[in-house]
Amino acid sequence: RTEAEKQIREMIPPEAEISQLFFEPETGEVTIEAGNPGAAIGRGGAVLNDLKRRIGWVPTVVRTPPIPSKTVEEVRIHLRNSFDDRRSFLKKVGIRIARDPLPE
Repeated sequence: RTEAEKQIREMIPPEAEISQLFFEPETGEVTIEAGNPGAAIGRGGAVLNDLKRRIGWVPTVVRTPPIPSKTVEEVRIHLRNSFDDRRSFLKKVGIRIARDPLPE
């Protein structure tokens, strides 16, 4: 994670104003909070695609709130903490999609 964080901070331009990084090892995703998400994403997603190839994590960029907001912070914390519910839901959906077709 520390190596990935170092590479993320090196590859994303300073004008993106990265404020925080959140790693989700279970899914291999990293959420990047940036003041200027357009600079972090790059033209046509070039920066994100390059990051994905180099670090092996799937990056997602979200905007840092312009005014510190407890509500936004709590919603994001809740979304990160509700991973177990999401995982079980996605697993159920995947099992239903991949099952054998029902007889007619």
